[in-house]
Amino acid sequence: EFLKTYTGHVCQHPVSGLTVPILDFTRCAAFRYDPFLVTDTDTWWVTEPLTPYCTNMMEQTNCTDPSRVAISCMVNGFRTDISVLVMCHGKTNVQICDDGMENNCKDLSPSCLVHKHKICDGNIDCIDQSDEKNIDCQTMTNETCVRVLGNESLPIPLAWLGDGIVDCVSSIDENPIWPTCGSAQTLRYVINNDSC
Repeated sequence: EFLKTYTGHVCQHPVSGLTVPILDFTRCAAFRYDPFLVTDTDTWWVTEPLTPYCTNMMEQTNCTDPSRVAISCMVNGFRTDISVLVMCHGKTNVQICDDGMENNCKDLSPSCLVHKHKICDGNIDCIDQSDEKNIDCQTMTNETCVRVLGNESLPIPLAWLGDGIVDCVSSIDENPIWPTCGSAQTLRYVINNDSC
């Protein structure tokens, strides 16, 4: 019965160092906090390290529970769902998505670290509302797109256009179709051709 849940993949366990099988029930399973490592009992859920099942966090891919999916990205060349649990994981030595999209996060205030695509989306994710009051939210496109993180079609901050990071599922934010104003060093994106 145990082997029926084996996915055919293995990984290194971060605590024991052993090679362990990735099972269906470990896919996108919640991390655990090691109580022996907790040093700050007041804010341990923010400050203490997570203990994932795999060192490379690959168990957080191919989620079978849709409620745990944050984004879909390329992993080793294949389109894969990524768990909400690894968004903004901050580990510089671990990259799950081929483009590192899961770690494209903004430290907006002392109380808020949020994924870039949760900024300017109309939903308050930060206690201090810094995700919706961010300077990028002041100039948005009239056109909308479905962001890589999320399923809604939303306007995009002008600062995200042509920045080399694909923010829209369609990649339209990186296409040279957006209205601009100025030239050379003063070239910038604008909301429409009338706003130059």
